[in-house]
Parts: sequence; structure tokens; C-alpha cells
Amino acid sequence: MDNTPPPSSGGQSNQPPDNTPESAETERIIIEPSSTPDYTPPAGQPYSGQPQYTGQPEYTPSQPNYPPAQPTVPMSGPPPSYQPPPQQYVPPQSTPQYQQPYQQPQYQQPYPQQGQPVVAPKKGGMPGWAMVLIGLFVAILLMCGLLYWFVIRVVDEGTKAITSAGDQIGATFTAASFDIALSSNSYESAHDLLGGDLANRYSVSDLQEKWEALSADGFVSTDMSDVKMSGGRPQIVWSLTPSGGTKKDVTLTFQQSGDDWKIIEASPDLIPSP
Repeated sequence: MDNTPPPSSGGQSNQPPDNTPESAETERIIIEPSSTPDYTPPAGQPYSGQPQYTGQPEYTPSQPNYPPAQPTVPMSGPPPSYQPPPQQYVPPQSTPQYQQPYQQPQYQQPYPQQGQPVVAPKKGGMPGWAMVLIGLFVAILLMCGLLYWFVIRVVDEGTKAITSAGDQIGATFTAASFDIALSSNSYESAHDLLGGDLANRYSVSDLQEKWEALSADGFVSTDMSDVKMSGGRPQIVWSLTPSGGTKKDVTLTFQQSGDDWKIIEASPDLIPSP
């Protein structure tokens, strides 16, 4: 609703608004004087006794000049006589692949699993020079042990050899002394060279009786073998050959008694029968 007040009664014409385009026609309205008193509309209500001035004719937009619609053809398949040309598959050209040079894999320290306690590496420890010293010390101990074993072995073998030589010398000396004592008729000296049970079985008179019986026909020749060890004791084979008789062998066994060597056994008999 237009709230523009009506024109005054002074007979002046309405002017178009300043924004009326020049091309629009201006319309002049002449209002004749009336005998009726002027009507003043109440405030807030428009006056409808006069025609409303619009100022501009109503604008009607022109229709766009579109081309006429073309008939549509429903979409359908190709005609029965149409055959699509065969299509050949052309594989795409392969581009040369770039091969990355070999790189040595880097070692990655494994991480501990979740929930496992992380054990920190121990610091410190024995230095390298201490390990070297310990190794040298152990090597020296081994060498000393081997040297000690070798020396002990040599000394033991030497002691056994010396002892064996001493045993042989002592046994040989006792056997020769016993032979000389009987040949010179020194029966008490011969008896002193006996030991153990043999000294109890043969008395001085027994030695004299048996020796005189063996040498009754003349001289008795004697011979002694080398010393042999038997059961840790030296033994000598004493050979007796009476004049006009046969050779008789007696095995004498010796044992050390203090500083001297004694005849403790004789097999088969100390002085054989003729």
C-alpha cells in the first residue's frame, strides 16, 4: 500500500521522481477545485481517493530467443545390419624400470617387547690388559707344571736307574763274595752272606759238609750270569760244574739289609748234590 500523501489543492502538478528514466512518458494530472472541504486522512492510513502514482510503467522481461526444439530419437541399439569393427588389444609399451643399486641392509637394534623389563648393559668390568695378564699367568703355570712333571719324570727314571745299578752291583758283589768264601773254605764268612730263612736252614757246618761233598773229586768251576730283576729283587744264576760232573744252575735271590746285600733264597738248592 502506498503511503504517499495526496497533492496539495494549489493546482500544482506532480513531478516525477528524480530517478525516472528519460524514456518514460510523464503523465500530467489536473485536479479541479472541489467545493468539498479537504479531507485529511488519519495518521497511519493511506489516502485512497486519488489514483496512485507509480512513476514508471510495469517492466515485463522479454522472452529469450531460443532455437526451436529438435525432435528426440529414443536411445536404442545399433541397427541389425551394423557390426562394430573388431578391436585388437595393443599391450602398452613397457617402460624400462629403474633398478636401484644394492645397498647393504642396516642393522636395526631390536626393541624390547612391551611388558618386558629393559636391562641396561653393565658398565665397567675387567679391562683388557687384566685379561692379558691373567692369560700369561695361566700359560706360565702350565709351562711350570709341564717342566716340573718332566723333571720329576727324569729324576725318577734316573733314580730308578741308579738304584737298579746299585742293586745290580750289590747283588753281584755278594754273589762273588759267597763263591770266593766257599772256594777258600771260609764257611763262616759265607754264612754271614746269607739272610732271612736261608740263614736258618744252613748252618756253618752244613755249608762245609755240602761244599766238600761237591768238590770231593777235585776243583769246582763256577760262573755267574747278569743280574735280572724279578719282583723288585735282583737275581743271579750261579752255575756250578764239579770236576768230572755236570753243570748245575742255582738261582740266587738277593735283598738289601742295611748297607749290605744278603742271599735270601736259593732254588733248587743252595749247594747242589754231586
